[in-house]
Amino acid sequence: MAQRKKLLTRESPPELYVIIDESCIRRPIGGPEGMAAQLDHLLEVSALPHVTLQVAPYSLGANRGLNLPAYLLQLPDRSVAAYSEAAHERLFERDPAAIRPLLTAYYHLQVEALSQEASRAFIRKVRAELLATAPQ
Repeated sequence: MAQRKKLLTRESPPELYVIIDESCIRRPIGGPEGMAAQLDHLLEVSALPHVTLQVAPYSLGANRGLNLPAYLLQLPDRSVAAYSEAAHERLFERDPAAIRPLLTAYYHLQVEALSQEASRAFIRKVRAELLATAPQ
């Protein structure tokens, strides 16, 4: 994990566009302090100039488009690859015809998700709520 973190701060970092489901910031993992630290890290990373982080709120309901995590990668030759996984299945795809529906779903989700600033404000709000309700 430390190696992946270094990628974000190297001299020529990759551009990263991330949309996370609201459940990712609400599911308590590691207790209130650990969760607050994770949310702080998201806020720190999302402030980097080459990172765009958006939250897909619960209010999107079934309009999320993508129901499982999907990683869309633009390769050095400008082609696009997709990687996705479920409980018992992994898929790496290079066929443009197979990737097109994933890209379309991602672009729709990008439009429907909270803006980056609204997402950052939402993460700060969830963090404050978490710490306010934590046992003292």
